[in-house]
Parts: sequence; C-alpha cells; structure tokens
Amino acid sequence: MKRNILLPILSFLIACAGNATAQFGPIGFDFKDPYVAFDNLRFAVRLSTENNIYCPDQGSLRITKTSSDALLVTCDILSSAGGQLSTPGKMELRIASLGNSRLSVSATASHPTELCKTILVLIKGIEVTSFVSEYPQAKGVNEFKNRASIMVSYPSRSATMPLVFVTTPKEEWFVLSKDKELRRKGFACVYDHLTKEPVILL
Repeated sequence: MKRNILLPILSFLIACAGNATAQFGPIGFDFKDPYVAFDNLRFAVRLSTENNIYCPDQGSLRITKTSSDALLVTCDILSSAGGQLSTPGKMELRIASLGNSRLSVSATASHPTELCKTILVLIKGIEVTSFVSEYPQAKGVNEFKNRASIMVSYPSRSATMPLVFVTTPKEEWFVLSKDKELRRKGFACVYDHLTKEPVILL
C-alpha cells in the first residue's frame, strides 16, 4: 500500500526536478549578483563558505575608479539566498586594463565566522560561440550549435588551460591564472538560463 503511494510521488518529484534543471541550470534561483561594468564587460563576485554562498549586498556596494583604466569594487555586507539574508563580511574586486586587449581581475573576500572555501568571479558580455582545447578528446575547436548547450570547465577532460572562447573570426578571448600559490584554480563557461546569455566563471 505504502509502496504504491510512494511511486507516483517519486515520479512526480523526478519530473519536477528535470523541469527545474532545464529551466534554471544547476542552481534554481537568482543570486541577484550586482554586476559592475568595465571595458564593455560586466563583472560580479561570489564567496563560497562551508555554510553558504554570498554575493555583495547591493546597498553596501562601493565602486571606486582608482585610475582611468582601473576599478575597485568593495562591500562590507554580504547577501545570500537571493537577497533574503545578509551578514557582515568583506569582498573586494579589482579590475584593470593592462593594454593590448588584456584585463587583470583579482578578488578577495572574508567572513567573520564561517570558513571560506572559494571565490568566484563571473563575467558577462562575451558572445561565446566555441572554445579551443589542446586535449585530444576535445578535438580542437568545439562549436556550440545551441547557446543553451554551452557548458565547459577546467580542470576536466574536455578543456585545457587557458580556455579560448572564439567569438568572431577576428576576435577570441582566453582566461589564464597568474596566482602563484599552489591551490586549485578553475575556469568554466556556462549558459545563464535566467539572463539568457553566456557567463564565464573564474
């Protein structure tokens, strides 16, 4: 009797989970990341702790132009659950133009009580159409026939560092870590189903 009742409920939950994944991607809600514009791109930052994922609180966000080609973004309040929760903490995002079509991006973050795990920088504004990898299984240039199918990450068997995102025959973008500390670095490009555009994750 109980088994007969549980099977339809389980089938319904699996069907709902599939629809949510198709609509929103791996995470089914909007973080409400405050993006800042720089050099025709948009940047945001997130902090992952042992308990939560935070982005800067929109109300405490301060944007300072430190020079004609550099920007500093700071905050002292962190937001989570799409703006429903806030807590003290610090985030800093530095963006600078190095000339020759190169950008330098760095981020730091801290939480007063929770163990910090990772910092994530999100970049929008690059019209990703394909990526290049030297790994044999990636077969060189991999074109995304459908923008919604964009999903590539490093480290993985399908991508090598740096990742090259080809946008037009005359333009391509790549990401490369200059961090000198021995720790895990990751790069990814996915399709944001909420804003319907590619987002590059560092």
